[in-house]
Parts: sequence; structure tokens; C-alpha cells
Amino acid sequence: MVNKQSVFNKKNPNSKEAKRRRTILFGSFLILISVILFLSFTSYLISWESDQSILYSLEKRDVLPENIISKLGVILGHFFLYQLFGISSYIIVYMLFITGSILFFNISGKNLIVKWSWGLSYLIFGSLLLSFFHSNSPLYDGIVGYEASIFIMDYIGTTGFVSLLIFIFLCFLVLHWKLTPENIISFVRKKQTESSSDNLPTNTETIVFKEEEEEEEEEEEEEKKEH
Repeated sequence: MVNKQSVFNKKNPNSKEAKRRRTILFGSFLILISVILFLSFTSYLISWESDQSILYSLEKRDVLPENIISKLGVILGHFFLYQLFGISSYIIVYMLFITGSILFFNISGKNLIVKWSWGLSYLIFGSLLLSFFHSNSPLYDGIVGYEASIFIMDYIGTTGFVSLLIFIFLCFLVLHWKLTPENIISFVRKKQTESSSDNLPTNTETIVFKEEEEEEEEEEEEEKKEH
């Protein structure tokens, strides 16, 4: 007889196997999106000037952009790199790839929300920091980063803005990377002790050295006896 419970589990959309299949598909979809974004961003960084000139005529079929993902790549690159956060948008690519890999390989993702929170924090910080290089290329910080930095400097000035960025960077070092002066000092001391221990002779070296000294002493004594 056919096991009714097994048949029910196959048809049940809430079973573990069904959920696992959905997570595999969703994870692979996120990985695919991250790859498309990465190729679109990278290609847009190279050919953004020529592709931006045909941005508003992409509906024409005879228009062929230089982006490796074609018209979709131009739209994605222009939206994320030019209009939003600049090259810091690569953090979104990284986070999508990590999330997709966690879902696809069934890795524990209990800290996934924390990773996304830090990723978005780095995204905003990077966009603000690279606003100092906006004159070189608008793709460094994007419109959002540039406008946000101008808005902040209108109220606290350039010195205040730099001080704010330094404080945020220190927050990353202390809170995210757990880097404190005590940790740095202990790390330096550990390296110093390791280097000093490496310079000391090993047990075998000391034994050989003692044997050579004993042989030299014996030779000297024999020479004295002969004289």
C-alpha cells in the first residue's frame, strides 16, 4: 500500500522539501542578479559616457549600447552608479551574492540582517567619502552621495563633515571590526615575542653548538699536553 503520509508530504507546499526547493531557486535568482549587476556596473564604468548619450533613445531597436548587458546594463549602471551611490553600489552586489549563497547552500543565516545593516552603513559612508572626488568623475559618489555631502557641509562645513566621516570610520573599527587600542598593543607585543622567539636558537642548534665547543676545548687541551 502507498504511504499516505509520504504522498501528503509531496503535495504539501509547506513541507521541508518544498521550502528547500524554493530557497534554492530564490538563492540562485539572487546570485544571478548579483552577477548581472556586477557586469553592468563594471561595463558602465568603462563606457558610461557613450552609453549615457543614448540613454533616452534605448527604446529604439537599432540603438546598440557598448554595455556588456546591453540596454538593461545601461539602465542598471546609470541608476545605481550615476543616480544613487556611485561605485559604493558594488556593496549591494556583494550582499546579494552572499545572501544568495547562504540560501542556495543552506548555510545558517541568523546574522544576515546584521550583515545587511553593516553593508548599507558602508554603502552610505563610502558614497559620502567619495564625494570629495566628484569633480574627477560623477560615478565615484553618485548624485545621492554628492547631494547628501553638500547638504551636510551647508550646516557643519567642510571641517565638520571630515570630522563626521572620521568618527563614523572609528565606529566601524570599534563596533564592527572590534579594533581597540588594547587589541592593537597586544597584537604588536605578540608579534614582537614571536619574532624574538624565532631569533633564539632551537634545541638542536644549542646541542650542536655545545658539542662544537667541547671538541674545541678537547683539541686545545691536547695541544697543551703536547707542548
